[in-house]
Amino acid sequence: MNNDLTSIPRIINLGLFDFRLKHGSVSCSDRRLVRAFEIELPVDNGGLSYIDEFVYPIENDRIICAKPGQWRKTKAPFNCMYIHVLPNDGEICKILTSLPDTIKLENCDSFRSLFYEIIAEYTRNSHSFNLLLYSKFLALIHELHTKSNIDAPPTVRGREVAVKAIEEVINYIDENYMNKITLSDLAEMSHFSPIYFHKLFYDTTGVTPYNYILDKRIEKAKQLLSITNIPISDIAACCGFTDQAYFGKVFKAATGTTPLKFRKQMNEMYP
Repeated sequence: MNNDLTSIPRIINLGLFDFRLKHGSVSCSDRRLVRAFEIELPVDNGGLSYIDEFVYPIENDRIICAKPGQWRKTKAPFNCMYIHVLPNDGEICKILTSLPDTIKLENCDSFRSLFYEIIAEYTRNSHSFNLLLYSKFLALIHELHTKSNIDAPPTVRGREVAVKAIEEVINYIDENYMNKITLSDLAEMSHFSPIYFHKLFYDTTGVTPYNYILDKRIEKAKQLLSITNIPISDIAACCGFTDQAYFGKVFKAATGTTPLKFRKQMNEMYP
């Protein structure tokens, strides 16, 4: 192991971050490529942190550890204490690279105090190497490394939140299937890219978003054809189909028969 001071990654900025001061009324930041190690401790609960394909709830007792090469974005509210350091080939960076994306803290107050001490020391001596500053920084890394070795894999929480987002989208579709719904609308609602949302929806439900919406509309149409005398053109419209011809085409593809024949078959079942 290289033990000289050059192996310690350089702190490039730290302090207190307020999402609203930087982004104003925007609810979610743009997706960006991480270029430094970003160690952040939220000061309150709320919002979501997106790191690569995973999404994590922002909690004031769960530290965030983003690494160079990852992609991040954040949904407000988000206020935190942060320390960003440049990567190098030293042992400290190897430890930082091995940390999970988030780490649950049991002794949150001590971590918060350590963050404050590091920020205060940096403010007093920001233009030169400060032994006290880096000793506190190394103490922070040591605590995170120790804690991460006994913490549960954070990707489990990330997947749980992702599945919850899909469940919310499904509830939305179930209540709004009669309206125009696009993949972009659903992806934006879940705060994922359209490509990743499509994959996540399929992995969770076993069907694509398009097929889920279509199945919902067909089932409702079958119900109305069975128990009402509503004209087929009106059924098409109230189930979210743009016109009767398109409705007839997709209905036959899904059921093997036309809406009119389906209605007659249901009527003929009466004894």
